[in-house]
Amino acid sequence: MLGRLIEIAQEGRHLAVERGLLRILDGETECGRVPLDSVEAVILSARQISLTRPVMVALAQHNALVVVCDERYMPISILAPYADNFESGHRMRAQAGASLPLKKQLWRAFVSEKLRNQAAVLEYHRPDSPMVNKLRLLAKATRSGDPNNTEGQGARLYWRALLGAGFVRDPERSDCNMLLNYAYTVLRSSVARSLVGAGLHPAFGVYHKQRLNPFTLADDAMEPFRPLADHIVFKIVQRAPGAILEPMVKKQLAALLQCQVRHMETTIPLYQALHHMARSMARTYVEGKVCVEIPTLLLEDTT
Repeated sequence: MLGRLIEIAQEGRHLAVERGLLRILDGETECGRVPLDSVEAVILSARQISLTRPVMVALAQHNALVVVCDERYMPISILAPYADNFESGHRMRAQAGASLPLKKQLWRAFVSEKLRNQAAVLEYHRPDSPMVNKLRLLAKATRSGDPNNTEGQGARLYWRALLGAGFVRDPERSDCNMLLNYAYTVLRSSVARSLVGAGLHPAFGVYHKQRLNPFTLADDAMEPFRPLADHIVFKIVQRAPGAILEPMVKKQLAALLQCQVRHMETTIPLYQALHHMARSMARTYVEGKVCVEIPTLLLEDTT
């Protein structure tokens, strides 16, 4: 299966490579092996893990990311390969030289699509909420660069309507925020991998500009898909209030990359659509006009 995320959560595991396979070992015992071609990212969440330079080289050669998480499953380090793309230099120069109006228009596209997707998720779970229409109006009202902060306005309406007035989106909290942290880590890793594969530099963001964040463009480009992660988390906590990040829950969250989305006239898994979107972003920079192809969420096809 393509688009796999491999999480190493057990202490003392060792990673090795052999004939195109990533091997996970516990001492001398092999716990599993995965074709390197199928790996989207390796997430390291255990405290004690060992891996060798050949493992890191092999993962980079297969355009897979290595994500290091803290105790709250927030990514604190992402190791990304240089793009194996003959046009990467040309595309990165175009990206670095992108005009401010172009970046503002690209950010508007991401924000307006995020608001529409938040409205879709809210309508799915809270069909009678008046906030559904308000979110759609905000999406239509979003201007270049989002000077009125419709994204922030939408977030306040969305979270309260979806999870209640008492909910606060805080990565430091130990409630369902932990599940959201993990789902966003999965999403961010896949978006970053797609950007690198398209010959773009993930540090040259269009809106996010944190000095110590080398993946600001990934944070920009993942915005329209955060509601999909929210949708899956909400379904989990509906079935099991108080759900924690146990292996089965992590598996359900990682499966968001397999969710079907609409790209152009076809239905494909999200991880494939992200690669198409990244390539359209590269065209946006090279051509100097917004031609980004953001896939449409199909909430009824999520599991």
